[in-house]
Formats: sequence, structure tokens, C-alpha cells
Amino acid sequence: MGELIAYAKANAGKVNVGSSGVGSQGHITLELIKKLSGTEMTHVPYRTSAQGNTDIISGQIEGGINYVTVATGPVKEGLMRALAITSKIRSRDLPDVPTLEEAGFPGFESTGWYAVVAPRGTPADVIGKINAIVNAYVVSDRGVRQLNELGMQAAGGTPEDVIAWIRSENERWGPIIKAAGITM
Repeated sequence: MGELIAYAKANAGKVNVGSSGVGSQGHITLELIKKLSGTEMTHVPYRTSAQGNTDIISGQIEGGINYVTVATGPVKEGLMRALAITSKIRSRDLPDVPTLEEAGFPGFESTGWYAVVAPRGTPADVIGKINAIVNAYVVSDRGVRQLNELGMQAAGGTPEDVIAWIRSENERWGPIIKAAGITM
């Protein structure tokens, strides 16, 4: 990762980095990396991460920010080199790849996430039942196995935890998105 940042600083605007589209997690993660590293890299949006992988492998672009599940195959086959993982912990699929925090970006974290939501006005007892079912699933043997197969790690929690998480993500990413002029 250090080599990429040094190269990007020495070659402003000449490093092209793909993602799965404008406003995607990869795109906003790139914008944060650029901000923190003081580099100018060009975002190249694709319709899918797999299309970006093809252009990385063929040398059309210098890099990409992809979900681990999309990058693992080409990395293990030696077609691409993984530089860093954007989560706080290393990937179980690519355990030798450092996190961005380990690569010199203190406190860095960028992860995709899902939440189970219901319409406004759903009765509290119904929300409680759904929450209990979801929390039981994510810690069950079946849930852990299925989520691992998808490259996911479950968090579980309360409805209040989800609300707090969404607010914190808006506060964290809102300024990055605004500064980059990302619109949908």
C-alpha cells in the first residue's frame, strides 16, 4: 500500500482505481484514501466489480477497491495482488493481507453492511420479534456458516444499535461524499 501511495504522489492523476460504480462503497473508500494520503487518483466506475477486475488483470487500470468475495479468486490465482483490507480485521479468506490500519492509516475502516428494517409505525412488539429472530440466526451454526460463505461477519444488536450505526455512518461518510461531489 505504501508503494501505491508513493507512486500516486509522484504521478498525480495517473493512477486509475476502479470500483463498482459512482457512489459505491469502493468509490467513497477511494475518496477517503485520497484525502488521508494527500494523493490524486482517478476513480473509474464500473457496473460490476468483476468488470474492474478484468481491467486490473489486463493492465488497463492500476487498481481497484472490491469486495473480498470478488477479489479473492483472482488474488489466489496470482492474477491480482491484494494490498490491504478496509475492515478493522483481516479477512479470513486473505489472512496474509494487512488491514489499511496496519498499512499506515490509523483507525481506518470501511465496510459494506446490511440491516433489517421495517416500515415506520411497525408495532414495537413486532420489531422485537423480528430482532430476536435475526439475532438468533446470526449466532446459529447455520447463520454463521451461511454468512461466512458470503464473506460476511454478523454483528447483531438492538434496533437502537442499528439507528445509532446508520447515524454514525451518515456523519462519517457525508463529508467525504460532499467534498468529492458525489451525486446519484
